[in-house]
Amino acid sequence: MRTINEHDIRAILYGVSFLAGGGGGSLFDGLDMLDYNIKKRGSIQIQMMDIDELREDAYAVMIAGMGAPSVLKQKEEKFRYEAGYTYDGMVEAAKRQGKRIEAIYPIEYGSVNYMIPFIAAMERNVPIVDVDGCGRAVPGLDTTLLNINKIAFCPSVACDDKENMVHVYTKDPFDCVTAEKICRNLCGGFDFVMGLGGWIASAEELKEKAAVGAIAYAEKVGKVILQVKERGGDIYEELRKVMELRPAVTGKVVKQETVMSKAHDIGYSQILGEDGKTYFVDIKNESIVFRSEDEVLLTCPDMLCAVNLDTMDPTPNSDVNEGDRIAYFAVPAPRAWFNVPEGTTLWKPYFEAVGYHGDVVAY
Repeated sequence: MRTINEHDIRAILYGVSFLAGGGGGSLFDGLDMLDYNIKKRGSIQIQMMDIDELREDAYAVMIAGMGAPSVLKQKEEKFRYEAGYTYDGMVEAAKRQGKRIEAIYPIEYGSVNYMIPFIAAMERNVPIVDVDGCGRAVPGLDTTLLNINKIAFCPSVACDDKENMVHVYTKDPFDCVTAEKICRNLCGGFDFVMGLGGWIASAEELKEKAAVGAIAYAEKVGKVILQVKERGGDIYEELRKVMELRPAVTGKVVKQETVMSKAHDIGYSQILGEDGKTYFVDIKNESIVFRSEDEVLLTCPDMLCAVNLDTMDPTPNSDVNEGDRIAYFAVPAPRAWFNVPEGTTLWKPYFEAVGYHGDVVAY
């Protein structure tokens, strides 16, 4: 068991914002949530355990948020109450199954969906386990390693900041397509921002079916980004010392257009590259397809990760603005995405949602 503090968490937020692949919410929303909790508590200490420290007779639960990043960005109080309420609801749901929850884990990379379980851990004095449900950010419950590797999503809980709560039980507890539809509609009823809990899992399940060690890895990446931000240096050269990546395009965002539909931000960014070519990032919260005018260059599940060259901040799609100078990098997703056919085929509806009808284009 290791104690992490606010400095460690800040590095983690920078790392997961970069590694999210365009989704996961605004970096600055996560930092606001962190700074609020530092001010509220004076200092932060959270216990983080390795997966082997989770006892055989205990379980961990996924605590997250669901909603449109553009709506959350405008919300003054961000998950200050939903996180703890969601955890409480999941503890009760687990008891009905004869299970005891001893730890929390995040669903996906991204600063917001990391701060939510961190807040739950602070509020309820529960450790975080060093595992992630995706090893990237994803647009839906059906697009997770937890889903494709068949961990039961239900029982699940959705709630708002007033402790209004809905328990979600699909007939088939593994049916994340139906659960996604239900939860997205619930999210609309909760004004497009809500707490979400689910995927009660044992250590054995998480070892086999999730991204183990993902939090520590993101912290390592985040520390490199913060070092370059503070001291200068070549971001690509420094990052390649700790991770696998390659340059995709460096250039200026000349157009950014998104609309909100069913709790997703859908649209595209148009980039004028320093090589004189035009590139496009097709967005459904995450960067789903990266293409030039002539060809598709990268798709999910691999990631397109970005850094603002003027600020050296990781730049998910919700933080991209017209006129920004951004360096985009192609980053391979955890290999678990390619171990089963569903890891690639499940992205087809999301490809079609942004107008792409082809196959996966891998790193």
